[in-house]
Amino acid sequence: LRDKKLTIGAARKILVSNLEEVNKMQKLSDYLLRLNRLESGKNVFGMSKVDLKKVAVKAIGKRRVKSDLEKSVVVGNEDALSELVGILLDNAFKYSTKDKSVSIKVKDKQIDVSDKGIGIPKSDLPYIFDRFYRSDKSRTKDGYGLGLSIAKQIADLHGAKIKVESKPGAGSTFKVIFS
Repeated sequence: LRDKKLTIGAARKILVSNLEEVNKMQKLSDYLLRLNRLESGKNVFGMSKVDLKKVAVKAIGKRRVKSDLEKSVVVGNEDALSELVGILLDNAFKYSTKDKSVSIKVKDKQIDVSDKGIGIPKSDLPYIFDRFYRSDKSRTKDGYGLGLSIAKQIADLHGAKIKVESKPGAGSTFKVIFS
């Protein structure tokens, strides 16, 4: 930027690029702080009766997904559970093929998020909830490898389990099962 020959247009381009990088670093810092709070093992949010249908609707927002939502009440934190479902939906869209076929189902204290994407190789499945883990195929996409780790911590704090069914080239289904 100290170059005397630098045009205003080129300087703007550099500044925009720098701001994008600063925003990425902020997002990474926020993820790490959130994960640290969740991993502390303390319940960092209040719990009450929550309808998983309402959680799903909140997480879906304006996204276009195929949905099959039934009322299903669990004890939890609506905002945290919406974050969990949002992470699963973000990943489903990120790794879906061109048609972006993503679906969500809520029934019997369970949330299923499915896509028809690239799928996850069997050899990667044991590691997908580890922080910073990204399989070879996922490294071409934006991200830090923290989303599923955060989702797992939220599920654990709610006494829920996350199970994954995936087939390379056919897609994945993440199931959040509450007891």
